[in-house]
Amino acid sequence: MSKFEILRAYAIEPILSACVLLLLMKLYGANANAAFMHDEAKDILSLCVVLLGAALALWIGLFWISSSDFGQWLSSRQMLAPTNTAYVASTAILLLTCVFCILCAHVSVLQVWLQIVGEFFFFWALATLASLLNNTRCLLVLHGEYERQHRISSKIGHAAK
Repeated sequence: MSKFEILRAYAIEPILSACVLLLLMKLYGANANAAFMHDEAKDILSLCVVLLGAALALWIGLFWISSSDFGQWLSSRQMLAPTNTAYVASTAILLLTCVFCILCAHVSVLQVWLQIVGEFFFFWALATLASLLNNTRCLLVLHGEYERQHRISSKIGHAAK
């Protein structure tokens, strides 16, 4: 992937999150959004902790895969590093969202800028969750392709004997 493609791939989520946040701020105002984030930060934190655990489990699964024949196949096609980077990015965004939720819950609702940043990170976490699931789906598709190619080469090897 070129640097432009990488930038485009990672820029969509925060841009989409900012657009959603700006729309909500236009509809309800900054103070109402800050109050919502302050009031719901603990519940959002609970959700994000569960999602963070799932992201970490998927990332650990990628480590397990990386030492297998399939992982070597992915690495030879230069797909392992970008997949790892995508998993790390999703995990980092979810972790930052958890930190912001803790801050938003314990800081005054009058700290509007902090509440808005926390809300932005929550939307970004939701967007990155969709990307994380899509990356996992793509990894499963690649595993199917690897198995199909492996079966064909095994049949050719058995037929040659």
